[in-house]
Amino acid sequence: MNLPAAFFLRICAIAVLVPMAVTACKSESGQIDEAKMQAFGRSYTDAWSSQDPARVASHFAENGSLQINQDPPSMGRAALTATAATFMREIPDMVLSMDGLSAEGNQFIYRWTLRGTNTGPGGSGNRMNISGYEEWTMSPAGLILESKGHMDLDDYQRQLTANTAESSPALDAEQESIVAVVQAFFDTMASKDAVGAEPLLIPEGTFHSVRELDGKTVIRTFTNRSYLDELPGETPRFRERMWNPEVRIHGSVATLWTAYDFWKDGTFSHCGIDAFDLVKIDGHWKIAGGVYSADSDCDPSPLGPLNDVESEVP
Repeated sequence: MNLPAAFFLRICAIAVLVPMAVTACKSESGQIDEAKMQAFGRSYTDAWSSQDPARVASHFAENGSLQINQDPPSMGRAALTATAATFMREIPDMVLSMDGLSAEGNQFIYRWTLRGTNTGPGGSGNRMNISGYEEWTMSPAGLILESKGHMDLDDYQRQLTANTAESSPALDAEQESIVAVVQAFFDTMASKDAVGAEPLLIPEGTFHSVRELDGKTVIRTFTNRSYLDELPGETPRFRERMWNPEVRIHGSVATLWTAYDFWKDGTFSHCGIDAFDLVKIDGHWKIAGGVYSADSDCDPSPLGPLNDVESEVP
């Protein structure tokens, strides 16, 4: 199986989904427009989740290249399209999430997490959850000229070949869409993106945290609105991971039950069970709230320890 080609970006322009119109991401004062950077990032991320490999390649310059670790680079849009097509064929339900964007020197860093199932030809059927990052150099036109990707290949191979006897049952498309909403909630938490999180939540909704301390049950309650207000000011770097989610749907009401672990600044904080309540409004699932246990000791996560790439989320 070919290794995943990358999910990356650099952000000095907004590219529409065809390589025609590119809007520079600098304002008249010459400052980088962070809103446009985020928009380009979302466009690029959506392209990798679209099952349209040409849409991925459209974010690159005509002579753009992509290299993962020490593998030979894919050079030019034809090669980039072929690389993306191979990866999409091997993980048909691939969903890419953008974990963060940052400028470092003359480059931009795009951090991503890939989730999906290896159900393509000869696939293992394993569910995948792998993170990485890309270092981007941009062309004068604002498209990706060179991408240098980094990911943990050992972790990727472990997930690819792991015994799946205890994996959760396969989810249908509607259930997967609910998993995607909850995962997007985790991703916006990691990047402290309250603007991106707001459409996922019903503002009046409520969460309850349940913790056992000294033989007593301690409950902490907060609203979705207070969460959104406080998120941008949080100092620690957060990473929440889930595995084997169970989803039940009845009309416009759904629940998602999953084991999870939670990390602060790359260090384990707590674990437990998340129980999300969701409502479908105007065709979109939104998180109404939920309840979660906050435990200090749980069964080991099948995702393994937090790797170096995951812990670097800004």
